[in-house]
Amino acid sequence: MSNKYLFNLKKVHYAPVTVGEDGTLSFGAVTRLMGTTELTMELEQSSDKHFSEGLVYFVTTSSAGYKGELSIYNVDEKFEKEVLGMKEDTKKVQYEDMYAQPKEIALLFEVDGNEKAERHCLLRVKVSKPKYEYKTTTDKVDVPVLKLSYEGLTNEKGIGRIKTSKDTDEQVYNKWFDSVYTLATA
Repeated sequence: MSNKYLFNLKKVHYAPVTVGEDGTLSFGAVTRLMGTTELTMELEQSSDKHFSEGLVYFVTTSSAGYKGELSIYNVDEKFEKEVLGMKEDTKKVQYEDMYAQPKEIALLFEVDGNEKAERHCLLRVKVSKPKYEYKTTTDKVDVPVLKLSYEGLTNEKGIGRIKTSKDTDEQVYNKWFDSVYTLATA
């Protein structure tokens, strides 16, 4: 039986993506991204109605990948440098190059299910730099959550998201966060 519901985002990881001249993707080392609290995913798609004899004859749809937000308490220095483009001078003072573009990453994560946890990977994601919000402390500490907007792109075959199922090969499932999975040919 498959999961009836999913809950509890956890084990969020990322891997830098390099796009080859032929469009093929290669992935860097997978790194854990601690402190994540929420991930939204919305499929960007459009549909067109085609008419014949005054009626809708058929509908075509197209998908442009996912967009959404990743909420996190704070991004670590490695992610800031490797993905967001933060730099450092010789005295270890960090600075932001306003012209530096964030790097593409693969975004891997797990969500619990009532039967078995599902593991997902968005193969090619472009994240935005976060909006920082700092407040003064009052009678309680209000910990802000950073939101990183993202656009999900596809690989050269039009595939943007992969995930495990209850029947996924056990070795693949257990090694999901070791490296970005490459689809087996059918």
